[in-house]
Amino acid sequence: AVVSTQSTGGDTLFADIKEDEHHRLQKIQNNAVRFIYGSRGWRDVIKIRRDLYFLPVRSRIKFKICLLTYKYLNGLGPSYLSDLIKLRKPKDQIGRLDTNTTLLYV
Repeated sequence: AVVSTQSTGGDTLFADIKEDEHHRLQKIQNNAVRFIYGSRGWRDVIKIRRDLYFLPVRSRIKFKICLLTYKYLNGLGPSYLSDLIKLRKPKDQIGRLDTNTTLLYV
């Protein structure tokens, strides 16, 4: 059996969900591991997830957002990101551009 955790940018859709929804998604991931590997206890699930390099749901969402941002900044991201993200130079209090800082505006 092949188990794939591949999902495209869909993980980023979960960035703004509530805590109980995070908990539900984590339970789904844990139950999938239990079902596939026949595990009974939660310690087994944590060990199996670690061995499979499965990130917990909350960490996976943060990772995917950081990865998409990195890809965008390095010209490797999907083309639709260029419509959603703009780089701009912040101005200091006097109105001059601060040359050492760049903001990512989403």
